[in-house]
Amino acid sequence: MPRDRGPFRNGERVLVPHTDKYYEAKILKTERREDMWYYLIHYAGWNKQWDEWVEQEGLHKFKKELLDVRLDGGENSAQGTADAKSAGDAGGTSKKGESKKRKSTGVTGPLSSKVRVQLPAQLKQKLIEDWQRVDRGEQQALPRKPSISDILQQYVDSTRSSRDAVEPEEEVANGLRIYFDKALQQLLLYAKEQDMAAKALSNGTTPSSIYGGEHLLRLCYKLPDILPVNGMSAEDQLHLEMRLSSIVKFLQKNESLFFVSPGNAAPEVKA
Repeated sequence: MPRDRGPFRNGERVLVPHTDKYYEAKILKTERREDMWYYLIHYAGWNKQWDEWVEQEGLHKFKKELLDVRLDGGENSAQGTADAKSAGDAGGTSKKGESKKRKSTGVTGPLSSKVRVQLPAQLKQKLIEDWQRVDRGEQQALPRKPSISDILQQYVDSTRSSRDAVEPEEEVANGLRIYFDKALQQLLLYAKEQDMAAKALSNGTTPSSIYGGEHLLRLCYKLPDILPVNGMSAEDQLHLEMRLSSIVKFLQKNESLFFVSPGNAAPEVKA
């Protein structure tokens, strides 16, 4: 009996919708995580560093005619909407027969203007565990080590070890650090954390220098809703999405170093 691999098979050509058009990719690996199929894909013509895991709803069956369809309002965009629905139906449908949509951590359809940041299941679980600790009143002591600044610098250093040019990765890492510092108190804290944050930051301390992996993960989850893409070219947006995906992979790879284990609180680091 053939092994069940969901609606797609290893080696199959597929289409991945981004803001401007469909991008061709090939499925390298398949995994079943909880109740969802995930596929490791390689974008045709792109360096393998941009390989990423995508949920089954984020893939469409390959149709050559869709490669010329514009999804950003350009020529053939109206036809692209109809073809997108057809391709989506080929990839999978809900119990009611409607086209599935990607989960809230990614784009909600091929015409979305949001940046796509897809979190794997194990990092989504970290977000749940983080909320449960806060809900129980188990706040993490500050400062955290490694801090968000430390984590992002380690990411940049990891890219430098494999290539000479790391300017784009460093630019994205710096941008995340700035976004975190600006967004923490307004968007990234639960009510029970507000008092601790006010005290910890009262002397002008930079948030990214004392908060850790869990709060960085909250930012990654929120990015599709707070990161503006107006004025960004489709190619630049795709490059940004792929570098954000690279950072998410780095967090996942170093999960045991950056996140608190279930049932444990991060120890307070002495100065």
